[in-house]
Amino acid sequence: MTSLREHTIEGFIEALASDAPTPGGGAAAGTVAAMGMSLAGMVLSYTIGKAKFADHDAANTADRDALQDLAAHTLTLADADADAYGTLNALWKLPKDDTARVAGWDDAVDAAIDAPMRTIGACIDALERCDAMRPRTNPMLHSDLNGALHLCMAAAHAAAENVRVNLPLVSDTARRNALQASLDTMLKALG
Repeated sequence: MTSLREHTIEGFIEALASDAPTPGGGAAAGTVAAMGMSLAGMVLSYTIGKAKFADHDAANTADRDALQDLAAHTLTLADADADAYGTLNALWKLPKDDTARVAGWDDAVDAAIDAPMRTIGACIDALERCDAMRPRTNPMLHSDLNGALHLCMAAAHAAAENVRVNLPLVSDTARRNALQASLDTMLKALG
């Protein structure tokens, strides 16, 4: 799959709507997360350097930089999710006893779970930053901040769906249960 960074928005949306296996829900979740994080970053960019909020410039600058990094990270995770699903989809098409499928299955399933789990973690980080920055940003921009929160929340829940659909494919019961417990903890953190 072409990296998401190489698509136009229109090209990504067209690819997402196609019958190709990727990009899919995980790539959409990562992209939506990056949009939410960038929108929160915009709120900070408009606030940094304003006299009324000057006492918060250091914290706001740190959060803006962190949100930029998180947005770039979630785009990387979107690509990783698409790659992981592409690998898993190819293995799925092989007979269950095929040596390539047997050898690659567990790693492919792990990769298909890892990217969305990490997307959820990045969204939780962004949501915590958004909550903390509310009192130190311009209230006129809180509609954008609220939009950022909704986008990150939606992305986290969309990524959770990708984890849920892949959990039954984890062959080791203890590992599957541990992943489910981690997912449950993360979802509780979302509120």
